[in-house]
Amino acid sequence: MSYSQRVQSYAAWPSNGRPAAWALLAGDMMLRQGLHCARLVQCRWPWLGLLLRRCVLLVWWSCTLQLGVHARCWLRARRLRRAAPTASVLPLIDAVQAEALLLPMHEQPAVSVIVPSYGKTDYTLRCLASIQAHAPAAPIEVIVVDDAFPGEEIACLQRVRGIQLLRNPVNLGFLRSCNAAAAHARGRWLRFLNNDTEVQPGWLASLVEYADTHEDCGAVGSKLVYPDGTLQEAGGVVLADGDGWNHGKHGNPDDPAYNELCEVDYCSGASLMVRAELFRRFGGFDRRYVRATSARHAFRLTPRNEVFNAR
Repeated sequence: MSYSQRVQSYAAWPSNGRPAAWALLAGDMMLRQGLHCARLVQCRWPWLGLLLRRCVLLVWWSCTLQLGVHARCWLRARRLRRAAPTASVLPLIDAVQAEALLLPMHEQPAVSVIVPSYGKTDYTLRCLASIQAHAPAAPIEVIVVDDAFPGEEIACLQRVRGIQLLRNPVNLGFLRSCNAAAAHARGRWLRFLNNDTEVQPGWLASLVEYADTHEDCGAVGSKLVYPDGTLQEAGGVVLADGDGWNHGKHGNPDDPAYNELCEVDYCSGASLMVRAELFRRFGGFDRRYVRATSARHAFRLTPRNEVFNAR
């Protein structure tokens, strides 16, 4: 039974049972405040903020009888992580000079690739270099968003040829930066790509082929693989308490279970392609989640969400 169902069942009790429902609601408020404090602490002391978040969640899961579910997920992830990976370690791109990059830019792009960034230009340059190395057959444009980073290192992005560089006048955060870049996009598909990703061969072709032949597909995501060759996720799962989990995390990316077309609860914003017309009709990513560092829970689509695990 989920937390919300338990609250409803408590609320349906006679008057002597109502305090239990109020206790759960009060606990929910304390959980939110605790997680908010953990985020604030993590900005200054990352290790302490992470420890505080874990302690808050541990207490909450214990009180709401969800500890068993999360423990099983954690134990499975640890078992897969400790197992020797059967997949090959992915080759990473070395340091890249901005002047050496020349990205494809078409007058009538089918896909607008949006790369939000805030500092970490070495990551952004390697991401762009991977797009150049595995240039897709589909016409694309690449939009890089600098979220008003104060450092001078961002100037090197101005020397990259073939990209549209947008600079926010003030820091907007991840979500609003994506929405601002989407307003400048010309493609019929918007491909959101984290700046710390490196695309592999076929990173776009399979997604575009499927999306163009299925009108009921509003969004499509891709399989994400860690540099050590283990799987990060093949789609996302929403648990009963509303928390999320990466499907197949630390598993073998060559497992047939992670290499087939399937419907998922959500796709990671690290590599997400959305129909542009649909994105604009819904007003982009929901601004209520403006504090989020990822777009995975900030956008809900009316049509079915499909994920295609591009290899």
